[in-house]
Amino acid sequence: MPSVFLVCFNYWVYNISLFHVVRKIDYKVIWTSGISLFIISLIPYFTRFVAENFYSFAPQALYGLEHLLIPVTGIILGIFLKKADPENGEIDRIYKNKAFPITFIIVIIGYAIGYLYYPQAIIFSCLISIPLGWILTRLNNLN
Repeated sequence: MPSVFLVCFNYWVYNISLFHVVRKIDYKVIWTSGISLFIISLIPYFTRFVAENFYSFAPQALYGLEHLLIPVTGIILGIFLKKADPENGEIDRIYKNKAFPITFIIVIIGYAIGYLYYPQAIIFSCLISIPLGWILTRLNNLN
């Protein structure tokens, strides 16, 4: 299950970079981070569900839903961080990163293809979004 490692690693690296610049947090930030971790902790279960039912739409859709919720919680976390630490311009710089919306769009495209034609397109779009999100985040950090 290398996808589990990659998602966890991406999340860990991203949070280290993010919380390195954050000076203030509140309970909304903590709860949003906890919800993100919970969603990530479900990856092995959905991966196994897909492995046992690879040609079925429902397991693919659940796996894709999880990969949609991860960037959504990341966007929500950014909103809460900006409210908790409004004077911190570094948070704005980090959230100018387009990794969250782009990976979200890729998985949505996979959903459309998976629903209409080929269910496995959902998991493939998720697997493409993992390294792409990492690359986009690294490119954003270079600027």
